[in-house]
Order: sequence, then C-alpha cells, then structure tokens
Amino acid sequence: MKSIRVFFQLLLIACLPLGGIAQLSPGTLDLSITLRDRYGKPMPQTLVEFIETQNRKKVSGTTDAEGNMRIMLKEGRYWQMNILDIRNYFYWQLEAFPGKNLTMTRTMTYDYEKYERESRPAVDRKALGLQTETQKQQPDVQPTAGMGVVKLEIKKADKSSLSNFPVAITCYKLAKTFSSSTNAAGIATFVVPLNNEYEIDIDGIPSFQYVDLPDRPGYRASKTFTYEPTIVSEKTVRDTTTQALSPDQEGTSGRVITRVTFKGGPDGVWRNEPVFLEVLGEKQVYRATTNQLGEARFLVPIGKKYMIHGRYEYNLDVLDMTRRRGIGYTTKVVSYKPIEKYQYPDRFIPNSDQVLVTAFQSFLQKQYPAPEPGTLLSLHGRWMQPFNSSSKDAVMNIVLTANESPDPSKAQALNIVFVVDKSGSMAGEDRIGNLIKSLMAFVERMRPQDIVSLVVFDDVEDVVVSARAIGTQRKVVLDAIHRLEAGNGTNIAVGLKAGYKELMKNFQAGRTNRLILLSDGFGGEPVEETLAAQAPYNSKGAECTAVGIGEDYNYALLKQLASNGGGLIAHVGDPTKLQAVFLEQLGSVLYPCAKDLELEVLFNKSLEYSQFYGFPLLEKSPGRLRLKMKDMYAGLNQLAFLRFRVVNPVPGIQDTPVTLRVKYKNLATGAMEHLEEQVPLVWKEASGELEMLFDENERKMYAIAVMNQSLKVMAEKFHTGDAGAARTALLDGLATLKKVYPGSNDADLNELQSQMELYLDIIAKQIK
Repeated sequence: MKSIRVFFQLLLIACLPLGGIAQLSPGTLDLSITLRDRYGKPMPQTLVEFIETQNRKKVSGTTDAEGNMRIMLKEGRYWQMNILDIRNYFYWQLEAFPGKNLTMTRTMTYDYEKYERESRPAVDRKALGLQTETQKQQPDVQPTAGMGVVKLEIKKADKSSLSNFPVAITCYKLAKTFSSSTNAAGIATFVVPLNNEYEIDIDGIPSFQYVDLPDRPGYRASKTFTYEPTIVSEKTVRDTTTQALSPDQEGTSGRVITRVTFKGGPDGVWRNEPVFLEVLGEKQVYRATTNQLGEARFLVPIGKKYMIHGRYEYNLDVLDMTRRRGIGYTTKVVSYKPIEKYQYPDRFIPNSDQVLVTAFQSFLQKQYPAPEPGTLLSLHGRWMQPFNSSSKDAVMNIVLTANESPDPSKAQALNIVFVVDKSGSMAGEDRIGNLIKSLMAFVERMRPQDIVSLVVFDDVEDVVVSARAIGTQRKVVLDAIHRLEAGNGTNIAVGLKAGYKELMKNFQAGRTNRLILLSDGFGGEPVEETLAAQAPYNSKGAECTAVGIGEDYNYALLKQLASNGGGLIAHVGDPTKLQAVFLEQLGSVLYPCAKDLELEVLFNKSLEYSQFYGFPLLEKSPGRLRLKMKDMYAGLNQLAFLRFRVVNPVPGIQDTPVTLRVKYKNLATGAMEHLEEQVPLVWKEASGELEMLFDENERKMYAIAVMNQSLKVMAEKFHTGDAGAARTALLDGLATLKKVYPGSNDADLNELQSQMELYLDIIAKQIK
C-alpha cells in the first residue's frame, strides 16, 4: 500500500526534468531550481524560502539573473517552499529521506492564478443551501448547447474499476450538486453548464479535486483517480464515535491514520486519558484513549478539520485534513494541561486577570448629540437620579462625543501590520473564520495609499503579505487573508519581531504606524521573551493594539503589550463580534481627531468617590479625580458612569455643581484644548432613592458595568484570602442589579448573573 513518503516523492518527481535524481553525501538534499513565470520567462533576483514543517527550520535563497538557484537542505525531512505571494502551497512540498542523500533538479512555474484556484479554503456548504440533481449519463453522451461533459474514472490501487461508487460535482455559483455513481467500468459522467467551476466530491469527501469548464461549445473534460475505500469498525452514540482499530491498521484513500500524543503528564505523557477530535462545523466527535506511550489512534476522513480536545482542556490544536490526499498517516504531539475550572468546576474561582469582563461600551446604541458645527468634541454629564434626604448613592452618566463628519482626504496615511495568531487553538469556536471575515472587512475599507502587511505565527512566523500600499494589490492581500488556516503551537514573540520589522520599513512620523496583534495571548515562550520582542519599538512611536480572542485569553500579557505600545486592548469573548471591534479599530486609525485625553472631576464634600466605570483612574484625592480616556476619532461616543456615596444630604447640596473638565490634543491643529461642563445636583424631596432616570440602553450598560466590577473585586478579595469580602462584593453587585434592572430577561445580564451566583455558591461552601 502507498505511504505518505511515496506521495511526496511522486509530487516531486512529476515535476523533474531530465536531470533526475543522483546519490550524494549523507543527510543532504541538494536542490537546483529554475524559476519561471506563467509565460515561461525567467524570474531573476527572487527570494525562495523553505520551511521544515516539523522542526520549523528556515532556509532561503535568491535566484540569479537567469532565474536559477541552488540550495542545500539539511536537518529536516518535509520542506515547504514559499515564493513571493504563493505561501504554503501543498504542491510545493519536498521530502528529504532519512539516510538518503539526493540531488534534485526542478523547474518551478510561478502561477498565482492557478495557486489561488487550487488553494482556496474549504467552503461551508451548509450555508449555501445547495440543491441536488441526480444524473445517470452514458460515457459517450454528447454536449448540447451551453453544456459540457465531465467524465470521471475511478480505480482501486490494484487498477481494478471501482463500480457503483458515489461521485458528485458541486458548483458554488449555481448552488447545485450533481450526483451520480460509477458504472461497471468505474466511470461517472455528467452533463453540466459551461463557464463554471466545479468541485469533485468522491465518497462524500468534498472538493477531492476540481474541474473547470470554460465557455467553449462542445467542451469535454476527463479525469482519472485512484481511490481505495475504507473498511473500519466503529460505533456512534449520539454525536460521539469510537473505533476498534487493529495494531496494523493503515490509512485509505478517504481516511488517514492519525496518532495524537498527549505530553506533559506526571512522567512526561498522559496515559489512559481520553482524547477528542471534534469535526469543525459538524456535530460529530471521535473519541479514543491514550496508551502507555500517551498516544491515541484514530482513522478519520480527509476533507475535514478536527479540533483536538482533552477532558479538562479544550481547543488544544487543529488537524487540517481538507487537502490531504494519498494513503498514509499523520502525527500530532500536543501539550495537555488540565484547566482547574473544567477539572474542578465546583471549587474554581478565577483570579482578577482571569475574570471574563463584558465590555459595557460595546452595548452602546444610544445616539448622543453631536458637537456644534466647527466644534471638535462635546462633553455632557447627567445624574441618573435626583437627590433627597434618603439618598445614599448617586450615579452620574458622562458622555464625550466627537464630530461625525470625517474628511478622508485629511486623514493620516496608514502603515498597518496585522500580526495574527494562527495556532491550533484559534480554530476553536470558529475564531479563525470570524477573524478572516473581520480582516477582510478592514482591508476592503482601507485606501489605495494605505500601507498594509500581514504576519501570521504559530510555532514560527510567516510574512504572508510583505509591507505594500493597498493600491492594485488589494486582491492579493484579500486572497492571503482568505487562505489563513489554524494549526500548530504558539510563539507570540517571533510574530511580534516579524511584525515590527514590516512596520518599520515604511515608518514615518506623520503616519499612523500601528501593529495590531490578534491572539488568545497564550504562547509557549516565556512572557519576558514576548515583551523583549516589543521593547525596542516602544520609544520609536510604533503603536500596538492587542485584541484578545476567545473566552479564555491572557489578559495580563495582552494588556501589557498594548500599554507598552501606547495603544488599546480589546477583548472579544464571542468571536462572532470580532468584526465590530475591527471596524472600531479602523475608525480609530483612519479618522483620529484627539489624543492624550484626560478627564478631571471636581466635587463637593457631600459626595464621596465610590467607583468609576469606563476609564482608568490616574489620581484620587478628596474632592478631585483624574482619569485617562481613550483617543477620540470621528463619530465616536465614549460613555462612563461615576458613582458616589452621598454624605448627609440636605437641600443645599444643589448649590455646588460637579465640574467636569477634559483636556486633549487636537490632532488637526496640534494644540492642547479644554472642555468644561457644570453638572448641577437636583433636589427633589418627593422622589425615592430608587428612582433612576436611566433609559433602557443606559440601564443595561450600567448593570453590566456594576457586575463586571463586582466580579473583579470578588476575584481579588478571594485570592488574597478574604472570602467574606469576596462574598460581599457579589451580593452588592446582585443587589444593584435587582435595583437597577428588576425582573430582567436580558440574555447578556442573565449570563453574568448566573456566573455571579455560581461563584457565590462556591464561596459559601468554602466559608462553611
């Protein structure tokens, strides 16, 4: 039976000219390349990169004036070639066999259009609503007007015909699948519309190959495949499948033997530990148990992606079988570290950095009045309730708005690099899918003169799109984003180093120079190494924004990276909301209008500061607060809530208003400017303390802000040994929720409330 080694060798030999293969010294692949474009012309002075797919070693060389290059590949087995915008092309893979030393000569054709067609990501067909048309055509059928003929022949490995076997071709443009089965000679024939692209589906495996029909009357296409069917004993209960695999079980044309090793147990591996392979996009899971070597074995279909889960740690890594062809096996070694909140949910309390904070600003829907014409910003303050003799707490709503009429011609030029985590964990919860959509939406709205680059990283970095003006390159950039796929480990430091290198190629003081890091923030390298990769650029004006993705993300690290880089941190617990965060970032880099904003609050002795929700507190003293606000851009509303304790309230309290002052740098003029607002305290004896003047949107935002703060205080107090104060923080938060939002059926609030009640139960058990 064929092996994966033979498959890679065949890929290589098929492209060899007469130079062929000769023996050389041990351990070396001596490779000579002639590089030509799609028209057969030499490509001189072109960088060719090689990445060893297992140890991630990198080697590169440059072609000479005739498009020729020679390179020695050592210390590796499977090598991936990358040339210019063609990255991770599965047909450009080489194998150096252990114990064998080869000379290879190869002519490469750089054809981006062909690469784009052959390397498109898998399509979610369920979302297309495909119709099915069954055909039973004779092999000698003739094409009719507007129609072409596709003939597919399928044979087994022993060259015998595979008869009565399901075959289909799918056209996404027509939203249609044409299904059939092979005849006694192993042939399936279709008559389908011309001027369309078709994916060939075999044995239920989507996009096994493809065939495209041009708009050419009478066109006929034929392809021949070798396919070995799968026979395996397996049992499925609900959505989980277990398999009975023999020790000598091998892969087939449609399935691959997959070995997943869990390392990191008490003596290096995890024995008798369940391993789960979740079919991404489907409700199906394969389950196996590790043996004495920490290895679990599966026989899984190709054409799919699988997320690896442990019992107490999820989204460990991804297995991508969407383009796997040939008979063989694959291996994956992952680190498994049981997470306490899954292993012991009845006793887990997060620390303050682990608390999932729901950004209340993201729920802002109310439209506040825009500044007066000719005015950059406006400042408003409003009490959420009147004051009376029973008042104990008072809440002020503070809103800062910016002019909504951006002028693109006056916006700063952009120099943006996206540094994207494509480690295996990013495939979970469709993070990578939503990330792709968000990146593409961002790039679509960038201007031709804006400069963009794209660096991806897992164990190693890859500059997928080198720094360039969008100009005529927008399609190349979008194609590169569209092909992003998750896999392997995480090394944030190497991604940052490569990202800053691309950013500095076009760094100019008059531009917006920003690195946007998108990651869950968990890497295999020490935190110090990650911070050191950023450090040289912090004093050069290179900004950094960090976007934490997923419910579990390393807030502490990403916050420090953003803070050191003078940028923002955003968190997207729900990956489906990633696009909104991106578009906000786009607005902030395209149309910035004010920076270095600070809010000063002055208040009388009848008020004591209690809590601020929205901005970091820089300084606190009796009667005075100083807070840092986010940079402003066109059309932005910033909302915050300021909470006071009311001391001995009397009617005279209304004689001294609260003063709000904002200072900022006007980016259009370069001058520091100021805003001031007086917010009077209104006395209304007839009102009750619980009378609050929130509108529905503000009510929800305030409730979320209060519960966030309660969770943070609870975590901080609990992990400093004060379980009683932690319990009080939760009870106060729940009491405020009941007061502000009684009887709520809001899903977001209910989720936070359930989380608080769960922690309350855990703390109550520990106090007992």
